[in-house]
Amino acid sequence: MKILLVGGYSGGNPGDEAILKATVSRLDRLFPHAEFLVWADDPAFSIQFDRGVRHQVFCWNPLAWLKGKSFSARLLTKLYIDFFPFSKRLALALSLRNKRVREALAGFDKAILVGGGYLNSDYNLPEMNLIASAAVANGKPLYLLGQTLGPFRKPHHAQMAREIFEAADKIVLRETHSTQEVASFGAKVLHGIDDAVAFEPRLAASERGAVDRYFSEGEGVVHLGVNLRDWDGSRNYYARIAEAIEIFVTSLEGGRVRVLFVPMETSGHCDDRDEGRELARHLSPALDYEVVTEKLSVEQTYYLISRLDLFAGMRLHSLVFALSAGVPTVGFYQNEYYLRKIHGLFQKFGFEDRVLPLDELADLASLLARTFAEREDLRRSLISRKKEMLETHQALIEGVLNGAAPEKAPR
Repeated sequence: MKILLVGGYSGGNPGDEAILKATVSRLDRLFPHAEFLVWADDPAFSIQFDRGVRHQVFCWNPLAWLKGKSFSARLLTKLYIDFFPFSKRLALALSLRNKRVREALAGFDKAILVGGGYLNSDYNLPEMNLIASAAVANGKPLYLLGQTLGPFRKPHHAQMAREIFEAADKIVLRETHSTQEVASFGAKVLHGIDDAVAFEPRLAASERGAVDRYFSEGEGVVHLGVNLRDWDGSRNYYARIAEAIEIFVTSLEGGRVRVLFVPMETSGHCDDRDEGRELARHLSPALDYEVVTEKLSVEQTYYLISRLDLFAGMRLHSLVFALSAGVPTVGFYQNEYYLRKIHGLFQKFGFEDRVLPLDELADLASLLARTFAEREDLRRSLISRKKEMLETHQALIEGVLNGAAPEKAPR
């Protein structure tokens, strides 16, 4: 069996890489000896798995001329959207003139849009729509796994998304907020989890050693991890976050706290290390604070977060890593898109009371203190909840991909 995998993982985001790797690991167990055709729109993209799987990267960038910030790219994007679906049919016809593309699209047995939040008005919706259309043109089944959907701000965006949803055999959501986008599709829609919850990397001793140096202070040191990202004026809230961190540190009355800023994305598109340096401007120099500046693999990042005593973050997969590793966690979000992703994640873990909108941070210091005080009970709860979710999700995915989804999906 050959499985085509399509998603937003080629942009340099380690959370999306974790989704891809966890998905491949699950599918490799479900379909032994399967071969994975991993789509990418970047010729430089490569992927290394920490366990043996048969895979090859299929590079196809059908809408390359829409990308970028130049005037011509913006104009072409507007024209493509305004003249949709005619523009899609033209682009697809031109793409299929390429023999390599035709053979790749004809040679798989199942197409899967792997999990993530890239099906919305902000990212590569036209590209996903075109690829989904090409995949189902040969009569092969299409599945959407672990999705957050929307918001779709333009009628043509909603039309592009609807075409994908209509073509899909099953749509598995990773949270309940997105249900509104596919409510009309009835039994086709199921509720699972973010696939990165199942990410369990294997690290060599040398890879662990590069991370362990951040925890070399000896016994009794509390390690607080932080992740922030520059999004819609989020830097305007860094002073409040810094104040809350310092109040929390002071509340421990002499206990030593080390604050580690853990970047998730360090790509050319976005570099969280800049946010770590920006947060430092608002913190007292007396605070034991360090930005992790070296580029860690996604496996090392997960391992680093798993070693923390407490975590507070904005990026979805920093929070996924922390919660799934049993680390007591507080999350922040803003806007409708991140409400769906982050609040939805905390709902899955039964932790809705540990997540705050960025404009409601007045109680952040007390929430950090309460979360730390309850850390042992919270850790046990997180580990137990993860085990339950993975068992239920495994049965769900097996049913979906084998054509016999359970009558009642987990919510």
